[in-house]
Amino acid sequence: MNCLEVRDNLSAYWDRELPNDARREIDAHLAECNACCGELQTLADLSNLVTRTPAPEVPGDAWARIESAIEDRTGKVVVRPSAGVRRSRAGTLALAAGLLAVVTGAAIWYQRAGGGNQLQSAPHLAQYASLLSRDPAAAQQSLLAAYQGRAVPPDEAARVLGYVPVSLRRSPAGYRLRSAYLLDMPCCRCMQAVYEGGDGQTVAVFEKSPDHPLEFGDRPSVCTECNGQPCQLTQADDRLIVSCQVENRQLAIVGVRNMDEAHTLLAWLHENSRRETKRT
Repeated sequence: MNCLEVRDNLSAYWDRELPNDARREIDAHLAECNACCGELQTLADLSNLVTRTPAPEVPGDAWARIESAIEDRTGKVVVRPSAGVRRSRAGTLALAAGLLAVVTGAAIWYQRAGGGNQLQSAPHLAQYASLLSRDPAAAQQSLLAAYQGRAVPPDEAARVLGYVPVSLRRSPAGYRLRSAYLLDMPCCRCMQAVYEGGDGQTVAVFEKSPDHPLEFGDRPSVCTECNGQPCQLTQADDRLIVSCQVENRQLAIVGVRNMDEAHTLLAWLHENSRRETKRT
């Protein structure tokens, strides 16, 4: 098998779904190809992320909402199950929710393995994400050059954008705001807040309108929940990119080291949103 054939079958290889002959061919290829070994390791990392992510809570009215959605689409009345059946359905829904996260990740993985011909609204962000943990200064200079970025004080950013960015309302505990930038991307103007942790670790928060999603290149991703909120996790070498929507804007946190940090920073963003809502 060549690299393309191997990568097309890595998910099935990982799940032990391939015939023995195909597995042996892939084993032989992996023994000599570091690039495909890296692809397999990335798939394993994503699988482990899904495994460690808590199963989402199933709302008590989940079955009623599903019935209502079916009725709205078909115009047919759905026979409602008994209470006992509803209880068993709740367990089925929880399992389905977990499977959905895995299936979504697998689907995006296949998109990557197939060659990655995705339309990217901001392709230089993939380069930025890869370089950030190794050389933050070089990563930032590359980003500013690509999108005519400029440093701005938080109050000027709010004036230019017409709103106070969620990522600038209050710093997360244990981090300090190092700098803020406005970037002129092909789709729109984007706010970037760069934070530094107590150990010198850099994380960057990108914030923009949700009309055009931020793209981070041809990388494997998985959709899941963090702190009860939907989010997307994208592997960027030895770091994670965590994307979510807060209020009416899309945010992406680049440079996250693990799921604990992801939970902490997402909780901070949502708390900032609640604080601003209460104040206004």
